[in-house]
Amino acid sequence: MRIEYLNLFHRSIKRLPNDRKENIKLAIKDYITFIETGIKKPGLGLKHLCGNIWEIRAGIKERVIFRLSNDSVCFLVSGNHDDISNYLKHNY
Repeated sequence: MRIEYLNLFHRSIKRLPNDRKENIKLAIKDYITFIETGIKKPGLGLKHLCGNIWEIRAGIKERVIFRLSNDSVCFLVSGNHDDISNYLKHNY
């Protein structure tokens, strides 16, 4: 499976404190492990949003959304609930 990151994703985490960045990295790692092994860690918070867009939780407030296809995962953006809602409103 191919893993991709949009530039917007990198920009969305660039401004965050290191502890929140680490939470995002761990959530992505847990999701990739889930894809590879089928074992889902508690707290991942995998949620289908619309079409091929999905969300995982990276802590209490932080969310990561991604586009899932048969052969790839593309991480789109990270943010709080309002950031994600705004992104989806303007892009999907």
